[in-house]
Amino acid sequence: MKTVFSSALAPVIERYLAIKQALGRRYDLLRQILLSLDQFLSGLSSRDHELTADTFFQWYRTMDGFGKAVWTLSASSFGPTL
Repeated sequence: MKTVFSSALAPVIERYLAIKQALGRRYDLLRQILLSLDQFLSGLSSRDHELTADTFFQWYRTMDGFGKAVWTLSASSFGPTL
């Protein structure tokens, strides 16, 4: 089943994951985390759809079991290719 991203970042997320997959990287956890971010952004009012430091930390606080994974993946995966 294909994951459907729906926020304003959807095209960027999909391209990013396609690149990771093409490079042979495992991306299941990354996909799950980015889907959570996408759904969070989609649920915000239209004026808050931008990913800012404030919205990132609002979303991060909702990531109970994923906190360490989010920071680890941010440092290792979300480099200049995003």
